[in-house]
Amino acid sequence: MKKIITRFSPSPTGELHIGNLRTAIFSWAFSKKNMGLFLIRIDDTNENTCSDLYRNKILEILKIFKIGFNEIFNQKNRKRFYIKYARLLFLKNKAYFKKGALFLRVQKNDIIRICDRVRKFIYVSTNNIDDFVLLRRNSMATYNFSNIVDDNNKKITHIFRGEEHINNTFRQTLLIKILKLERPEYIHLPLILDIEGRKVSKKDKTLSISDILNRGILRKSLLNYIINNGWRNKNIEVLEIKEFISKFRINLINKSPSRYDIKKLLWYNRNHISMIPTRKVKNYIIRNLNLRKFSVKIYSFLISRSSTLKDIDKNIRYFSDLKYNIRKPDEISGFLIYKIKNNNSFIKIKPSFIEKISEVFGVEKNYVYEKLNLYFFGKSKQVPNVIEFANASIDIIRNNVLLI
Repeated sequence: MKKIITRFSPSPTGELHIGNLRTAIFSWAFSKKNMGLFLIRIDDTNENTCSDLYRNKILEILKIFKIGFNEIFNQKNRKRFYIKYARLLFLKNKAYFKKGALFLRVQKNDIIRICDRVRKFIYVSTNNIDDFVLLRRNSMATYNFSNIVDDNNKKITHIFRGEEHINNTFRQTLLIKILKLERPEYIHLPLILDIEGRKVSKKDKTLSISDILNRGILRKSLLNYIINNGWRNKNIEVLEIKEFISKFRINLINKSPSRYDIKKLLWYNRNHISMIPTRKVKNYIIRNLNLRKFSVKIYSFLISRSSTLKDIDKNIRYFSDLKYNIRKPDEISGFLIYKIKNNNSFIKIKPSFIEKISEVFGVEKNYVYEKLNLYFFGKSKQVPNVIEFANASIDIIRNNVLLI
């Protein structure tokens, strides 16, 4: 039986986005499941647009997601292989030079067929394919030509790529046919669209893997989201990528495009944050708050209100930065603050108490809440409910309320 060999071929012209990472994960998982090899090919034939900075960032992302590989190579170092195959095409009169570049001579009235594992058979007439460049003026191969040369040289058996490459696959299949090379199997993955319904792009920095992780999304959360994005076996809580290998099936890949859903991603993230061991959160709280004793209420408060790691950092500040001086409090605020300073039972107040205060002073309940939040947190909106906060941190809130 032929050894399975797959590859991931990022172009270092920008950062990886979720579509790129999904391709890498699926290709890697398939090779591992079949005890094959997984290669990394850096598509850097256009040196004017490629950068070592992006190359290193791409490799760092693969490392973060524990995607190992058996070999890595750069296309810019393989010029001699491309020229060798280009010479064969030229000598067979299948290619010609024009303005210093080498073009493939496309024979018309022929049919190119792709057998795709997701979409089955796809056809195109060569009448719809124009002659295209194989070698640029600097003798460096173009994308389509370098692809078929390297895939043949490295004996790639299965190619995972986004469906936006189907037109490229037709051109590559035509080259494979002319050169009589062995044809790999193709698996075209469905598009991932942004919130506007457009294909995700490297130009959109908010959809880059680096940016998503920097916003406090856990690696495991993003992994699970990507795995289930475009896969019919929905909502499998895969904790590690190795667990995905045993579940992966090509026939479960969807044909239809999916949409990048930040709410769904945050749902995954909340679930995984809630699974962080209490010990880790405890050490973090003690280290950052200088507290000798760990409060389960503080832990519950942080976890219940946090969708990202940045949310945890933001919410934890409420326990360490609560040092507001209340100058000239109005009647309602003065009464509430007095109760907090002098009555333990008030700390455990229920919403019914706020209702009673609103009735006595003839104001809306939200007004009472906003007053408390304003004086404790410096804001009346987008902060923890002060009662919920007080229940989690009795001593901290009492010791930091100062009346002047």
